[in-house]
Amino acid sequence: MKYAIAAALVALVVSSPAWAKDKNGIFKSYGNQSCANYSDAYSRTTLTGKGTYEGPAEWWGVSEWISGYITAYNQLTPNGKKEILGSMSITAARKWIASWCRDNSGASILQATMALIKNLK
Repeated sequence: MKYAIAAALVALVVSSPAWAKDKNGIFKSYGNQSCANYSDAYSRTTLTGKGTYEGPAEWWGVSEWISGYITAYNQLTPNGKKEILGSMSITAARKWIASWCRDNSGASILQATMALIKNLK
């Protein structure tokens, strides 16, 4: 019996989600950047080729956060789809988010990315 309890406890600990936070429960998130900041940085960014850009540093951090969020969504959401974007490119997704942000400048990038995903479901 004690082996069954020990095995159950190990399974519980191993299967629990891992969160990256400091000892005070604080973590860094790029998703809390405002839509107004992203829209401004996006307007100063130029697509120079297929998937290549030139733009300010503010845009790069958030742009890669968007890619990471969508990747995590694809990996962790059991919806029968390999890619939530479907035929939409990541470039088009960033443009969609910039457009949404222009209309919702008080929102965050997280809210904008979640709106994109909701729109694609």
